[in-house]
Amino acid sequence: MKKHFITYFCFLFLLSNITAQEEGIKFLDAEFGEILALAELEGKLVFLDAYTDWCTPCKTMDKNVFSAKEVGTFFNDNFVSVKINMEANEGPKLAEKYLIFAYPSLLFLNYDGSIAHRYAGFQDIKGLLSL
Repeated sequence: MKKHFITYFCFLFLLSNITAQEEGIKFLDAEFGEILALAELEGKLVFLDAYTDWCTPCKTMDKNVFSAKEVGTFFNDNFVSVKINMEANEGPKLAEKYLIFAYPSLLFLNYDGSIAHRYAGFQDIKGLLSL
């Protein structure tokens, strides 16, 4: 019982660290292992936006697609979402693991980390929702 309480408390803490976006996708700021554990707990897939700081299409998706209300509604209900810079912190290790060579790369992962679906390149709102 104590273990479940601690785990639940940790996930509540994670949820309090959601990146501030008013209507769009609420990306969590947490270690990748914690993201997978939360996805398992919630019974959801992980949506991973693999980006770099220099990627212009990544910035456009951030500004015009991920911030859209309809995208946020769908993704927040169905996924545990995370943005990871593939050139910083855990990023290079994940880029190698998932063979990410193009940006943005959009991965949909099972809670065990296996790939359910992947797409490389820009998507507009309609395209992202159809993925």
